[in-house]
Amino acid sequence: MKLSLFFKESIMKPIIIFLGNSIWSDDRIGILIGEKLRDRLKSKGFDVEITEESGFSLMDLMVGRDIIIIVDSMRSGKHPLGKVLLMELKDLELHAFLSPHYAGLPEMLLLMESLNLSKPKSVYVIGIEIGDPYTISEELSEGLRLKVEHISEEVYNIIMRITKT
Repeated sequence: MKLSLFFKESIMKPIIIFLGNSIWSDDRIGILIGEKLRDRLKSKGFDVEITEESGFSLMDLMVGRDIIIIVDSMRSGKHPLGKVLLMELKDLELHAFLSPHYAGLPEMLLLMESLNLSKPKSVYVIGIEIGDPYTISEELSEGLRLKVEHISEEVYNIIMRITKT
């Protein structure tokens, strides 16, 4: 882990973490949206990370942050393909099964607290409903691919609304 893990000070700049898996078809949507929005978000002063890491591997990115926004795929079967949903940390326990990327997030925050590390004041997850997370492919399903531009704009607008930017 990086040295930043040991600092207790707060980093005021929000971090946007885009998660996904580049070889699992629709599960790559978080990575693609991150690549589309990276420069735009950085120009607004955000830190942006695009990663295939999950669980406790994300702790170093979160220590000391006031606001964390995670963008990831989810599969509930309750929403149309490409639907973008905003969830807060308290909602994650109800939805943790929707994506392995943020499974264990509540436990990680408890660990940060027990280690006396500066934990975030606000954690949001922007979930994107997907159809096929199981096919090994570097391509999105056609239905989701056709919605990438719309999803990108919706994710961007939600981030701006959360951060009041």
